[in-house]
Amino acid sequence: MLGIFSCENIRGTNDLGELRVMGPILLVPFIAAVALLMGTAETPPQQKEVKTEVSAPVKGLVETYRCSLYNRLLDVDDLPDSNESRFLILDLKEPQKYAQVWLSDDHYFADYEISSLYYEYKNPSHRHYWPDSVSDVIQREGFSLRSGVHGNFQRSVQLPKADALVQISESMLRVMEQGFEAKNGELKVNIGGHPAPPLLADQPCRALSKKQQARAPMPADGGVQGFEAAYNASLSNRLHILAGAPAKTLFHTVLSADGSVDKIVRLSGHGAPTDVMIEVPVQTDPARLAVLKDMGFDLNKSKGGYYSKFFHLKNNTMFWTAGDRMLELSYRLYGAKIGEARLSPLFRDDQALDVSAFERLAVDQPSDYEP
Repeated sequence: MLGIFSCENIRGTNDLGELRVMGPILLVPFIAAVALLMGTAETPPQQKEVKTEVSAPVKGLVETYRCSLYNRLLDVDDLPDSNESRFLILDLKEPQKYAQVWLSDDHYFADYEISSLYYEYKNPSHRHYWPDSVSDVIQREGFSLRSGVHGNFQRSVQLPKADALVQISESMLRVMEQGFEAKNGELKVNIGGHPAPPLLADQPCRALSKKQQARAPMPADGGVQGFEAAYNASLSNRLHILAGAPAKTLFHTVLSADGSVDKIVRLSGHGAPTDVMIEVPVQTDPARLAVLKDMGFDLNKSKGGYYSKFFHLKNNTMFWTAGDRMLELSYRLYGAKIGEARLSPLFRDDQALDVSAFERLAVDQPSDYEP
């Protein structure tokens, strides 16, 4: 028990070093301090509980914006069929990092494209392909790295599968995030060539419109878009031979719907051309005349038994566009089918068209064009 103790003969020294006897002192504070220290040594203090806060995982672009982007694609799909604004671009501040979708007028296909190259801002003529880290992501989304035309990787997506636009939306967001390293808040939207409001996070997916629900089933052969998609790369590769033809010499090549000379579309051009001409034989059937008028042919003029339409070529990539127009004509005029299209070799005006020389046009061939 602690109490008051006295001690009479405790020795000490003064400031001069002389011994002196100290009087009674109180030891309670000293003993209490010792006891406190002993108790502290024997009983360690209880550790304070450290509370750690677990932050919620950061949501990716697909989870955050999939429905918002899908709803925008539905808006584009609801535009009139003849509207040239039926496309959507998703990009970043760097304009070379983008994914875009063009919705066909017949609603059966979407042309899905991703940038296949980039250039140096100080020297735009120096163009480069994306590094493997980006190319690998693009390949995982179903693109062939040989499909680059107009500086884009391309593939066609069949519509109207109920979830087709949802899948496109998710794919576009994956490419932007995993390939181009986009972050939340960085995406820009462009519809029909005009800036659109930014995507909104965590939106519900909208139901299809009545127009979309009433869409007719896709033809078994894929329609005109399916016919073009099957042959456009193969035909474009073959049409590039005109670019290497001798200068000032008029050459032709003929696309036949079935290997005969009765159902043909002819393309004419000079070596190193700036223009090509697409020609079809003069028609009398009202339905075929309506197709030609719809595609911009002047039915009041014909030469050598052909209606014709000029295409100005800004560069060799325009052979892709010219090829598409030939395929569209073959399908709409003659009902051409996949597997039956034939192409003639290059021949001159002074040569006769040799039907036996028609070659089967390859289906789904990769493009040889290098941007």
